[in-house]
Parts: sequence; structure tokens; C-alpha cells
Amino acid sequence: MVIKFRVVFAIGLILLGGCGGKPDKAVVEKKIRDGLAKSPEWKDVAVEMKVDGAVTTAGANRAVDGKTYWFSFTGSDGNGGVAVRSPTGEWLCKYNFEKGKEVSAEKMTGTDEDIAKFRTVATEFAAVCIAVSS
Repeated sequence: MVIKFRVVFAIGLILLGGCGGKPDKAVVEKKIRDGLAKSPEWKDVAVEMKVDGAVTTAGANRAVDGKTYWFSFTGSDGNGGVAVRSPTGEWLCKYNFEKGKEVSAEKMTGTDEDIAKFRTVATEFAAVCIAVSS
């Protein structure tokens, strides 16, 4: 009887351990790549999982007005931010999202025009990444 209980208990622990654990990086990366593939302009997609899988970071290149910019996402649980880096390596602006909606946008080394110029593309990138990291 004690052995049966131990076996059932061990199986229960194994099953519980498999549920609600950290997300599989390969699965998250595939979902982000698949989401961005709907718009073929996204290139060089990179994904990392941090803090034991609780935080997703992703980046990708995309051409805007003939120049290629790096879009970088960091977030988890339906929230996150996207920063935009210029071809010369300067961080131009960043956008913060909560529950999938933009809540703020700030210039870094860029201008107010940069915030307007990249808003749609940054929102597209954030939507894919937030959906996967929620």
C-alpha cells in the first residue's frame, strides 16, 4: 500500500512539474518567427529567454524608408517594450505596452518624428511578441 502511494505521488509530481513550468525557448522562438513571417520584411529574428523563462527578449531587423533598423522587445505577461536602434547603433526611441496597448512612447537619441515614424512597426512587433510571451 505504501509503495502504491509513493508511485502515485511520484507520478503526480512529475505531471505537476510538466504543467505551468517555464516556456520552452524553441516553442516561443517558433511562435515569434511564425508571427513575424506574416510580414516578410522582418529579418534576422533572434529570441532569448531570461529569468528562468519568465522574460522574453526578441529582436529583428526591418527596413523603414530604405534603411534597416533593429527592433528589440523585452517583456512578459502581456506587457513589454520595444526599442528602435538606428543603422549607426543609436537607440532612437522606445514604446511601452501594457496588456497589448501602447501606454507611452519616449525619444532616446531620436526625435518626435522618429516616434511617429516607427510607431506602427513597433506596435506590430510588440503584438507578436506579447501574444507569445503572455
